[in-house]
Amino acid sequence: MRKQLVLAIDDESETLELIQEVLGGSYDVWAFQNPRKGLAKAISTPPDLLLLDIDMPGLNGFQICEKFRAAHPRRPTPVIFLTSDMEASSMQRALKAGANDYLIKPFRIADLLGRIRFRLGQVELALVLCLGNLTLDPSSQSVLLGKRTIHLTRGGFRILQILVQSQGRVVPRGELQNFLRGGTRSVDIHILRLRRLLAEWDHSLEAIYGQGYRVTRRSAFLKIPRTGKTRQTRKP
Repeated sequence: MRKQLVLAIDDESETLELIQEVLGGSYDVWAFQNPRKGLAKAISTPPDLLLLDIDMPGLNGFQICEKFRAAHPRRPTPVIFLTSDMEASSMQRALKAGANDYLIKPFRIADLLGRIRFRLGQVELALVLCLGNLTLDPSSQSVLLGKRTIHLTRGGFRILQILVQSQGRVVPRGELQNFLRGGTRSVDIHILRLRRLLAEWDHSLEAIYGQGYRVTRRSAFLKIPRTGKTRQTRKP
């Protein structure tokens, strides 16, 4: 059986070496440090999935994605950006250029593998996720908070699943937006609803200004009784 082909273009040799090491056992991996040569190869021999950096000399990732899409307008090749650029405008530009996903460096190997399998339609039955008193079952799209069932929309469940899987890592809004339909405010609307429904969760959904969201454990507050002296009054 033919291995699926992943073509990676990145001017950082360390990133390409990591990609080859991690993916080499399951996929055929072609790695290009020269963006023009990588684009030429992608156009002449379209891969099953394309990994792109943004900032590269001579040709950036946005341009590569646009040129590849223009050369193969009917080919549904998934394109994933791997970049240290956390700007929301860059994420939106990547999606506009034809990207399917956007992963921030440094990324976790598990996140990269999960995105690739998902985009290539190789998603296996996901394991049940547990964090504190919250349990998520992706196979049934069910959520338990303690013993209480929480009913979420498909988008809300997906956002919560990504944040729980990331376990404290800040997930950019643009990255969450990839899994939703609607405007740029749809992520914030889902987060507000999740906070309301998960008020009894022992973790919280924290907003990091200008970056995104992450799951953090709630601080344990102890109620300290007041110990001031009681004021006595004289009897008349």
